Amino acid sequence: MWYKVIMFRISLILILFVALISLACNLGLRSNSEPTPQVDHSTPSPGNRGEMNYESYESGKANGRVELTFDESEVTDLVASELENVEETSISDIQVFLRDGQVQVFGSIQLQGIRANSRIFLDPQVTRQGEPRFVIVSAYYSLIPIPENIVSNIQAGIDEIFSNHLEPLMMDVTIESISVSEGLLTITGSKN
Repeated sequence: MWYKVIMFRISLILILFVALISLACNLGLRSNSEPTPQVDHSTPSPGNRGEMNYESYESGKANGRVELTFDESEVTDLVASELENVEETSISDIQVFLRDGQVQVFGSIQLQGIRANSRIFLDPQVTRQGEPRFVIVSAYYSLIPIPENIVSNIQAGIDEIFSNHLEPLMMDVTIESISVSEGLLTITGSKN
């Protein structure tokens, strides 16, 4: 009799253990849902892939007000092309969404042989010197927060990507605002 009770308890514990492991393994697959629809960057946006369209900058330069507007596809192309230039990158399937006042970057990252969906949310800001800054407010590798030292490296890479593409244009411009809404990133400033 005692034997059957002990075996029943052990079987129940094993079944619960297997069920919990199964749930834990599938949890990350359900949690990283990207906004839909996905950004189509198979067809490069105007200009070459990885280059933003600066036509609005040139037209605004004449009247002293500058406004640059980029869509999700242009920003996705920029980030994807920059990552292609980094040999040791383990990031793929990049999608950039411009929603809810944030730049939302989704992708697949491989760390220590394990590939998982990741997400990084950035808040656009303007420094006191009138320079653009995109600050990471959250970064996750599946459900796990990315460690601060890795976030610092990612932040440095993001700063480099945007400064490489915006600084040449903004040398004679003081940025007043950066806004993100409805799939557009708009940078507004005035000519010095």
